[in-house]
Amino acid sequence: RAILRSKMTFFSFLLTIAAVTSGLLYSWLKTTESQFAKDQFQSIAQRAVLDSAEVVSRKRLSMATMSTMISEQFRSGERDWPEVAVVGYDRIVDMLARTGSHTNMGFAPIVKVDEQQEWEDFAYDYFHSRHDFPDTTGINSFGKGIWRIQNGTRVHDNDGSTANRQILTPIIQCCIDNPGDRILLFNLHSEPSRRRTIDGIRSCMKTIQAKDVEDRESYSNYACGSMTEFVNIVRFKTRGPASVMFQPIYPADDPWEMSGLVLSPMAWDEVFESVFSSNMDGVHAVLESETRAFTYTIMDGHVESFQEGDIHQTKYDAFGVSAKLTWDDLHELGAPMYKLSLYPTDEFVKSYSTNNPRNATIIALSVIVFITILFLLYDYFVRREFLERHQLLEAKRRFIQFVSHEVRTPLNAVLMGLSIIEAEMEVECDGHEGDRSADRLDLLRDIQTSTESAVDVLNDVLLYDKIESSIKLDISMVPIWQVVERMLSEFKHPAARRNVNLRAMYETSITDDSCVYDAGLRVKNAHDLPEDVQCLRVAGDASRIAQVLRNLLSNALKFTSTDGLILVTASYHNIQERKSVHWKGSSDWAEKIILHNGQEMLATPSGHFQLIVQDSGVGMTEDQISQLFGEGVQFNANTLQAGKGSGLGLFIAKGLVEQHKGTLVATSEGLDKGAAFTLKLPLYHIPG
Repeated sequence: RAILRSKMTFFSFLLTIAAVTSGLLYSWLKTTESQFAKDQFQSIAQRAVLDSAEVVSRKRLSMATMSTMISEQFRSGERDWPEVAVVGYDRIVDMLARTGSHTNMGFAPIVKVDEQQEWEDFAYDYFHSRHDFPDTTGINSFGKGIWRIQNGTRVHDNDGSTANRQILTPIIQCCIDNPGDRILLFNLHSEPSRRRTIDGIRSCMKTIQAKDVEDRESYSNYACGSMTEFVNIVRFKTRGPASVMFQPIYPADDPWEMSGLVLSPMAWDEVFESVFSSNMDGVHAVLESETRAFTYTIMDGHVESFQEGDIHQTKYDAFGVSAKLTWDDLHELGAPMYKLSLYPTDEFVKSYSTNNPRNATIIALSVIVFITILFLLYDYFVRREFLERHQLLEAKRRFIQFVSHEVRTPLNAVLMGLSIIEAEMEVECDGHEGDRSADRLDLLRDIQTSTESAVDVLNDVLLYDKIESSIKLDISMVPIWQVVERMLSEFKHPAARRNVNLRAMYETSITDDSCVYDAGLRVKNAHDLPEDVQCLRVAGDASRIAQVLRNLLSNALKFTSTDGLILVTASYHNIQERKSVHWKGSSDWAEKIILHNGQEMLATPSGHFQLIVQDSGVGMTEDQISQLFGEGVQFNANTLQAGKGSGLGLFIAKGLVEQHKGTLVATSEGLDKGAAFTLKLPLYHIPG
């Protein structure tokens, strides 16, 4: 159940990772698309606002050109003006309108109130001289004369309000596409918005003149040119608000006297349609003056609609691109400031939106889910195979345990019987001399030795099985010096029988300057060691440690020939690394040791115990040493061991030593030069 729960948790974790990763991927791709749409829009919008400013500039310059031509035709303000009409006006305007992107262009002289009657007569004479003008040109419901709009009706502009305005600016030439247009003789100065612009132009010239500028030519020909705020123009009423551009005319011989105006309507929808291509969809063009704002919606490169106010979608503020359409120097001289800002609509952004983020996210999610399913399937089959192998291994282990136990029990009985028979035969041999009895006794001993070897092999197999499944140690505080002496005593007689010299040496290696005994002490018996050393203990299983020592001594005796030497050196070293814990209430660094009965004990690490078993036997090569502690390793088993042994002894010994947090290593100078096995185990001091 715990495994199933952990698997479900892991599967949920993978799905969560998949969902989060897919979400992040989708978000990143959508952000990338949005950024691409933004970059594309800003690139298009930058070009569009610059082109719009260029259109306004071309109109202004073409009007300045017209103003200059008229000033050269009528050079004297007092002699020629205001009774003037431009010769070749239609052809000139046609060319300038083409280069300046004008819909049309008009001309209006400045007429003083006391000159009105004479000028009206001049105007009608001019109209009659134009064969392409209808006879009704300049004639309204009130009759002939300059007119203005009053309460939605055209009236003759010659009353008291006219006198209050002091001047009139009637249009005398205009609209080459419609000769005799009804706009002729309209007094521009009578309409408030146009009047503010015209008065601003006149004030601009007075400002320049007040600066005591001697050279009029130091100012450009378009100086003081201006533009009205948004106005309604009848012929453009279905196309949205417009503006009227004005350029003053200064006679060449009287450059400080403004004598007339060149005017041109600015239809903003024409401007926008001229700068956007036909495949441009979804743009809000916000045109702002100092008092009002209008928003044009552009689809397929054409103005689809317009509304008063700034109604662009604020979520696209970061996409916006803006530019001024009024030159700063003209604005400083009184011209109103126009600003154009372009923003995308949803339609534009959607045109750059694809299904790629969704598809990529679905693919990524599918891949992650697919990999997760593969992983689960792999885990399922691996676990099933593991369980099958585990069951097979358990069956094998039970079989080995059963066979070993069932074989070892009768063998032990055989050994016991052989021992009894051996004792009886030794008694018989003592009373009878003869080779036959001695031969029988030797044969019996050979049978006994072989049986003991078989039992040893079975014991190794059983212990190997326990080592593989991590044998449980019965931990106690082991008096290691006594264990060494007991093992040496156990092997004295076998060594003597083989005429092998087995010697022991006990040493101390102390680095503590405060010790009260010889730091390099060397004795032959363990009980001659200082009491402080004798009381040190190994935390481990006494029987398993004895088994390791027995294995080392047995191997040394086994591989050492007659008249050989086995030197066992047991020593104490107090050099160590501080890896233990300083426990509360203890002045020393201590470790908590749990004994086999569950009791807890605090013990202070006090160096380590070292045992070197050195023999003068057959020795080993470096390659043999590298394989020595493997499973079932034997070198020349038939020659050196008479076919005895399991090859598991050192493997088991090393496993037991490592379980005791110790080390076991082997060294040899080569074949026939003997070998040395070094065992190290940590030592502890038990307080109190």
